[in-house]
This record gives sequence, C-alpha cells and structure tokens, in this order.
Amino acid sequence: MVYFRKIEARLCSLSLAVCCGVLTSPLLSAAELVFYHPSVEVHLPIDSQEAKAVFLFTNPSQSAVRVLEVRTECDCIQTSMPAHEVEAGKTGEITIRFRSKLRNGTDVVRAKVVTESNEIHEISVSAKLRSYIEVSPLTLHWMKGEKRDAKVFIVSSTGLGKLNFTKVASVKNSKVEIQRDENPTAIQVHVTPPAGADLFQDILVVSAVVEGTSETKLYNLHVSAE
Repeated sequence: MVYFRKIEARLCSLSLAVCCGVLTSPLLSAAELVFYHPSVEVHLPIDSQEAKAVFLFTNPSQSAVRVLEVRTECDCIQTSMPAHEVEAGKTGEITIRFRSKLRNGTDVVRAKVVTESNEIHEISVSAKLRSYIEVSPLTLHWMKGEKRDAKVFIVSSTGLGKLNFTKVASVKNSKVEIQRDENPTAIQVHVTPPAGADLFQDILVVSAVVEGTSETKLYNLHVSAE
C-alpha cells in the first residue's frame, strides 16, 4: 500500500512540474517565428519575368529573435531580411526577388530562413508567367526504330493578336515547313530530321512577333532522334 502511494505521489509531482513549466519538451515549445503565408503565389504581368514576394512573420516567443540568413537555391535569387533583432511580439518581413528563366507556366523558388538559434523556416514563391507567344512542345524526339516522319510543334499568340512574323532556323539542317493561315494566331511547324544518321540532335531557333508588339521573342526547341 505504501508502495502505491509513493508512485501516486511521484505522478502528482510530475504532473505539477509539467503544468508549471518546470519540464519542457522541444516539441511543445513555441516557434521563434511564425509566417502568415509561408507559400506565396505571384501572377506576373504579361511578358514579365521579374518576380517579387514579401513574407510577413511575427515573433511569438518571449525574447528577441535575430534572422541570420536566408538560404536560396541559386545566386539568381535576391533576398532582404530584418537588419536588427525582432523583438518579442513584433513583426518583420523577408523579401525575395528573382528573374525567372521561364516565359510561360509556373516557376517555383524555395528558401530557408535561419535564425540565430538555428531554427529553420521554409518559404516558397510560385510565379505564374505568361508571354505574348507560346511554343509547344519544346522537345521533339524520335525513338529508335521509329519512322522519321514529320512531327509538329505549335507557335501561337496568347490571345492578344495575330502572329505578324514567325521564322524557324535549324542549326543542323532539319527539314522545317511552316503552315500559315491567312490571319493566324497560331501556326504549325512540321519538322523532319535528316535521314541516315543513327543518332541526331538539333536545335531549332524560333523567332516570332505578335501584332501590336515590337519585341521579337526567341525560343530554342530541341530535336533528337535515336
């Protein structure tokens, strides 16, 4: 009976210690920083490749927090962070800027925010890009043993006007035929690799202009055959 009373007393003491904060667990401790939106989606103006996102955060801990660095995937990403410690209960922001290599689609960049106590927070930017001109697909491939008939890719405007000019140049003499309509907003380009070579690789340089714009867009389209 005395033995069970000792166990009960120890359990009560342990419960009081946990409730009073004498014993703490890393899993139960509060995070130093809390980001309102750790993932941000940015819709860029048409034909823009420059993306910027601002990440707001708060410091819910009982002491000031210093952000040591923002680790990024490559040197093409620029970041800015608070120059001083973020006091308890205060807010701060991290800014990410980058230039996407894409012209259409979604480009995602990720970063890690590291605090002085080595706490790491992951944030990301999804940039939605749209160009005046789209080229699809960007790769044409003939499998081994496949008959080398012509394959097609499409050059199209994104609904902002007709294609005033389109030119396709082959680096290694693929046969290229462009099918045009009277007032095209999209054209078909038929590509046939040269016969004979077992292995073949080529790059097609596609240049195009949409009505109402003055800038020529260039795309590299890859052609390969086994």
